[in-house]
Amino acid sequence: VKLEGKDPEEKEKEALKKVRCLLRRGIAHTRLGMLDQALKDLDAASKLAPDREVIKDDLAGLRELMAQHPYTQHKAEGDRLFKAGDVSGAVAAFSAAIAADG
Repeated sequence: VKLEGKDPEEKEKEALKKVRCLLRRGIAHTRLGMLDQALKDLDAASKLAPDREVIKDDLAGLRELMAQHPYTQHKAEGDRLFKAGDVSGAVAAFSAAIAADG
């Protein structure tokens, strides 16, 4: 979308459209287990509109989806077990995280 010649209000509307697209794509990537791509989309959206109320719900939703993803849960369990000294349990949890990440 060309922003040249548009007034500030139009530029802001176009920027918000891009932010919402990035968030929606991030949610789709999360549901597909593509967490690296989801994080890139979330980061790009955050940089474009860090303080906009209109996207806070979308950001929260994406973070919630990412927290519920099996990769994230297995990795957190692996981290916890490793810190507790259960190396074999940590290896199993990290292996499950890798398998969940596809």
